[in-house]
Amino acid sequence: MTAEHPTTEHPYLEKVRARLRGFFDFEPVPAEFEGLLGSWAHFVQTDEKYFLSRKMNLYTVNAHRFIGIDVRESVTPEDLDRVFAALRSWAQKQGPGEQTMSTEYTAALISRQAVSEETAAHLGRLRCQVGFAMGLKGWADIGLVVADLENEQVYSNPFGKEQLQTTLWSFNDKPVIPPSNSWISKIRLIRCGCTG
Repeated sequence: MTAEHPTTEHPYLEKVRARLRGFFDFEPVPAEFEGLLGSWAHFVQTDEKYFLSRKMNLYTVNAHRFIGIDVRESVTPEDLDRVFAALRSWAQKQGPGEQTMSTEYTAALISRQAVSEETAAHLGRLRCQVGFAMGLKGWADIGLVVADLENEQVYSNPFGKEQLQTTLWSFNDKPVIPPSNSWISKIRLIRCGCTG
Protein backbone atom coordinates (compact mmCIF):
# COMPACT_ATOMS: atom_id res chain seq x y z
CA MET A 1 0.00 0.00 0.00
CA THR A 2 1.36 3.38 -0.93
CA ALA A 3 1.92 5.68 2.02
CA GLU A 4 0.07 8.97 1.96
CA HIS A 5 0.97 12.30 3.47
CA PRO A 6 -1.43 12.55 6.42
CA THR A 7 -1.85 16.35 6.40
CA THR A 8 -3.91 16.39 3.17
CA GLU A 9 -6.73 14.05 4.17
CA HIS A 10 -8.63 14.85 7.35
CA PRO A 11 -8.52 17.60 10.03
CA TYR A 12 -7.81 14.90 12.62
CA LEU A 13 -4.50 14.08 10.98
CA GLU A 14 -3.25 17.66 11.05
CA LYS A 15 -4.35 17.90 14.69
CA VAL A 16 -2.25 14.84 15.60
CA ARG A 17 0.75 16.15 13.69
CA ALA A 18 0.42 19.57 15.36
CA ARG A 19 0.40 17.89 18.79
CA LEU A 20 3.51 15.91 17.87
CA ARG A 21 5.41 18.92 16.50
CA GLY A 22 5.63 20.45 19.98
CA PHE A 23 8.08 17.74 21.11
CA PHE A 24 8.83 15.41 18.21
CA ASP A 25 11.04 15.82 15.16
CA PHE A 26 9.72 14.36 11.92
CA GLU A 27 12.32 12.22 10.19
CA PRO A 28 12.43 10.11 7.01
CA VAL A 29 10.59 6.82 7.41
CA PRO A 30 13.12 3.98 7.93
CA ALA A 31 13.41 1.67 4.92
CA GLU A 32 12.02 -1.24 6.99
CA PHE A 33 8.67 0.58 7.23
CA GLU A 34 8.28 1.71 3.62
CA GLY A 35 4.81 0.75 2.46
CA LEU A 36 3.69 0.32 6.07
CA LEU A 37 4.03 3.81 7.56
CA GLY A 38 3.80 7.23 5.93
CA SER A 39 5.32 9.43 8.66
CA TRP A 40 7.97 8.88 11.34
CA ALA A 41 8.62 11.10 14.37
CA HIS A 42 11.25 10.89 17.13
CA PHE A 43 11.55 12.43 20.58
CA VAL A 44 14.40 12.09 23.09
CA GLN A 45 13.97 12.89 26.77
CA THR A 46 17.16 13.17 28.81
CA ASP A 47 17.24 12.85 32.58
CA GLU A 48 20.47 13.94 34.28
CA LYS A 49 21.47 13.87 37.93
CA TYR A 50 24.30 16.03 39.23
CA PHE A 51 26.15 16.34 42.55
CA LEU A 52 28.02 19.29 44.09
CA SER A 53 26.52 22.14 42.09
CA ARG A 54 26.63 20.31 38.76
CA LYS A 55 30.35 19.54 39.06
CA MET A 56 29.85 15.78 39.03
CA ASN A 57 27.39 14.04 36.72
CA LEU A 58 26.01 11.04 38.61
CA TYR A 59 24.06 9.70 35.65
CA THR A 60 22.48 10.56 32.32
CA VAL A 61 19.57 8.46 31.08
CA ASN A 62 17.79 8.85 27.76
CA ALA A 63 14.26 7.77 26.86
CA HIS A 64 13.44 7.57 23.16
CA ARG A 65 9.97 7.66 21.66
CA PHE A 66 9.29 6.84 18.02
CA ILE A 67 5.88 7.23 16.40
CA GLY A 68 4.91 6.11 12.91
CA ILE A 69 1.63 7.15 11.29
CA ASP A 70 -0.18 5.80 8.25
CA VAL A 71 -3.55 6.56 6.64
CA ARG A 72 -5.52 3.68 5.11
CA GLU A 73 -8.93 3.03 3.67
CA SER A 74 -9.39 0.30 6.27
CA VAL A 75 -7.36 -1.59 8.88
CA THR A 76 -7.50 -5.38 9.16
CA PRO A 77 -5.97 -7.85 11.65
CA GLU A 78 -3.45 -8.75 8.93
CA ASP A 79 -2.39 -5.09 8.69
CA LEU A 80 -1.86 -5.03 12.45
CA ASP A 81 0.23 -8.19 12.35
CA ARG A 82 2.49 -6.83 9.58
CA VAL A 83 3.12 -3.51 11.32
CA PHE A 84 3.57 -5.16 14.72
CA ALA A 85 6.09 -7.68 13.34
CA ALA A 86 8.03 -4.87 11.63
CA LEU A 87 8.15 -2.83 14.87
CA ARG A 88 9.28 -5.84 16.91
CA SER A 89 12.01 -6.67 14.39
CA TRP A 90 13.14 -3.03 14.30
CA ALA A 91 13.32 -2.83 18.11
CA GLN A 92 15.43 -5.99 18.31
CA LYS A 93 17.68 -4.80 15.49
CA GLN A 94 18.26 -1.38 17.05
CA GLY A 95 19.08 -2.83 20.45
CA PRO A 96 19.82 -0.62 23.47
CA GLY A 97 21.11 2.85 22.71
CA GLU A 98 24.01 4.46 24.54
CA GLN A 99 22.82 5.68 27.96
CA THR A 100 19.28 4.63 27.02
CA MET A 101 17.00 2.75 29.37
CA SER A 102 13.62 2.86 27.64
CA THR A 103 12.50 3.09 24.04
CA GLU A 104 8.91 3.26 22.88
CA TYR A 105 7.87 2.36 19.35
CA THR A 106 4.28 3.23 18.46
CA ALA A 107 2.47 2.89 15.14
CA ALA A 108 -0.82 4.66 14.54
CA LEU A 109 -2.93 3.30 11.71
CA ILE A 110 -5.67 5.72 10.74
CA SER A 111 -8.67 4.14 9.03
CA ARG A 112 -11.15 6.11 6.92
CA GLN A 113 -13.64 3.26 7.26
CA ALA A 114 -15.13 1.90 10.47
CA VAL A 115 -12.89 -0.49 12.40
CA SER A 116 -14.42 -3.94 12.84
CA GLU A 117 -14.91 -5.61 16.22
CA GLU A 118 -12.56 -8.37 15.04
CA THR A 119 -9.77 -5.85 14.37
CA ALA A 120 -10.29 -4.08 17.70
CA ALA A 121 -10.21 -7.41 19.56
CA HIS A 122 -7.10 -8.57 17.69
CA LEU A 123 -5.35 -5.31 18.58
CA GLY A 124 -5.82 -6.02 22.28
CA ARG A 125 -3.91 -9.30 21.96
CA LEU A 126 -0.73 -7.76 20.51
CA ARG A 127 1.81 -7.02 23.22
CA CYS A 128 5.58 -7.01 23.33
CA GLN A 129 8.37 -5.73 25.55
CA VAL A 130 11.91 -6.41 24.34
CA GLY A 131 14.44 -6.57 27.19
CA PHE A 132 18.14 -6.06 26.60
CA ALA A 133 20.43 -8.09 28.90
CA MET A 134 17.34 -9.06 30.94
CA GLY A 135 16.43 -5.37 31.22
CA LEU A 136 19.75 -4.32 32.73
CA LYS A 137 20.67 -2.46 29.53
CA GLY A 138 17.16 -1.18 28.94
CA TRP A 139 13.99 -2.27 27.23
CA ALA A 140 11.69 -1.39 24.35
CA ASP A 141 7.89 -1.35 24.34
CA ILE A 142 5.71 -1.63 21.26
CA GLY A 143 2.41 0.19 21.01
CA LEU A 144 -0.27 0.10 18.33
CA VAL A 145 -3.04 2.66 17.96
CA VAL A 146 -5.92 2.51 15.48
CA ALA A 147 -8.02 5.61 14.85
CA ASP A 148 -11.45 5.14 13.26
CA LEU A 149 -12.27 8.36 11.35
CA GLU A 150 -15.80 7.27 10.49
CA ASN A 151 -16.90 6.77 14.11
CA GLU A 152 -14.25 8.97 15.77
CA GLN A 153 -13.09 6.09 17.96
CA VAL A 154 -9.55 5.20 19.02
CA TYR A 155 -8.34 1.71 19.92
CA SER A 156 -4.97 0.45 21.13
CA ASN A 157 -3.01 -2.56 22.31
CA PRO A 158 -2.22 -2.78 26.07
CA PHE A 159 0.95 -0.64 25.92
CA GLY A 160 -0.71 1.97 23.70
CA LYS A 161 -3.33 2.61 26.39
CA GLU A 162 -0.77 4.68 28.30
CA GLN A 163 -0.64 7.06 25.35
CA LEU A 164 -4.43 7.20 25.18
CA GLN A 165 -4.40 8.89 28.58
CA THR A 166 -3.06 11.99 26.80
CA THR A 167 -4.86 14.07 24.18
CA LEU A 168 -2.42 12.97 21.47
CA TRP A 169 -4.79 10.60 19.66
CA SER A 170 -8.14 12.01 20.79
CA PHE A 171 -10.67 13.63 18.48
CA ASN A 172 -11.90 16.24 20.96
CA ASP A 173 -8.82 17.40 22.93
CA LYS A 174 -9.65 15.13 25.87
CA PRO A 175 -7.90 11.88 26.84
CA VAL A 176 -9.38 8.81 25.16
CA ILE A 177 -9.06 6.96 28.48
CA PRO A 178 -9.33 8.96 31.72
CA PRO A 179 -6.06 8.94 33.70
CA SER A 180 -5.89 6.10 36.20
CA ASN A 181 -5.36 6.80 39.90
CA SER A 182 -5.03 3.16 40.87
CA TRP A 183 -2.75 2.15 43.73
CA ILE A 184 -0.51 0.34 41.23
CA SER A 185 0.10 3.52 39.25
CA LYS A 186 0.85 5.43 42.46
CA ILE A 187 3.43 2.82 43.52
CA ARG A 188 4.99 3.04 40.06
CA LEU A 189 5.31 6.83 40.43
CA ILE A 190 6.98 6.44 43.83
CA ARG A 191 9.34 3.79 42.49
CA CYS A 192 10.37 6.05 39.59
CA GLY A 193 11.03 8.98 41.92
CA CYS A 194 8.16 10.97 40.41
CA THR A 195 5.42 12.81 42.22
CA GLY A 196 1.87 13.38 41.16
